[in-house]
This record gives sequence, structure tokens and C-alpha cells, in this order.
Amino acid sequence: MEALTTTNALMKEDLAIAKNSIIHLQEDNDRLRKEKGLPTQQQQEELDREAKKASRISVIGCEEEMQDLKRQLEEESAHRKQVERELELQIQMKAESEMAAKLLEKDIHEKQDTIISLRRQLDDIKVINLEMYRKLQECESSLKQKTELIGRLEAKATEMAETIRSLES
Repeated sequence: MEALTTTNALMKEDLAIAKNSIIHLQEDNDRLRKEKGLPTQQQQEELDREAKKASRISVIGCEEEMQDLKRQLEEESAHRKQVERELELQIQMKAESEMAAKLLEKDIHEKQDTIISLRRQLDDIKVINLEMYRKLQECESSLKQKTELIGRLEAKATEMAETIRSLES
């Protein structure tokens, strides 16, 4: 919009300069006429008509150029709005993707923490299992020793019972 306003101001300035040029040319023309002698009335009228025609053509050209600039401004404004909408959409999509990435990163960290915790629990369970296995082996060893001892004691008891029976008879 600023560019068109500037262009419009420049065109107005050009128009004013052109009008001033016409005035100066007419003054030069009058001076030359006086130096060379006065032209006929018909020649003067013809010159006036041509000057008016040139002025009209200049004004019409300015108006046409102004219409072209207005149309161009409207097109540029519409294009700018479309680009701004696309930019907003891209910014929104970028924000959403960043949010999704942060959520995924948070989820990954939580899962890594869970894996670490589960590994610790697994290590603890392994230690407990090894300890229980060691105790089981100790108990089995103790049971085996006691079973052997009971077997020996029963054998001695049987032997003693036989010795008692043999002594009684």
C-alpha cells in the first residue's frame, strides 16, 4: 500500500512538473514569437489545441497507469494474505510437531526409566533367587546329613535291640 501511495505521489509530482514544463514552453514560445514576429491566430489556435490534446493524453495515461497500479495493489494484497495464511499454517504445524516431539521424548524418557527400574528389580530377584538356591542347597545338604544320621541311629537302635534280645535270651 505504501509503494502505491509513493508511486501515486510521484505521478502527481510528475504531472505538476509536466504542467510547469508546458507553462515554461508557452512562455518560451511567446518570447520566440515576439522575437520572430507574431504568428497568425490560426497557428496559435492549432498550437493551443495540440497542447490541450497532449495534456489530455498525459492525464489519461496517468489515470490508466493509476488503474493498473490499483489492480496490481489488489493482486499483491490478495497474494500477501494468502502467503500470510500459509505462513500461519506452517507455524502452527511446526508448533504441533515440536509438541509431538516433546511428548515422544518425554514418553521415551519415562520408558527408559521404567526399563532401568525393571532391570534393578530383575537384578534384585536374581540375588534373591541365588540366595534361596544357596539356602535350598544348605537345607538339602543338612537334610541329607540328618537322614544319614537317622539311618545310622536306626541301624544302631536295631543293633542295640538285637543286642538286648540276645542278652535277654
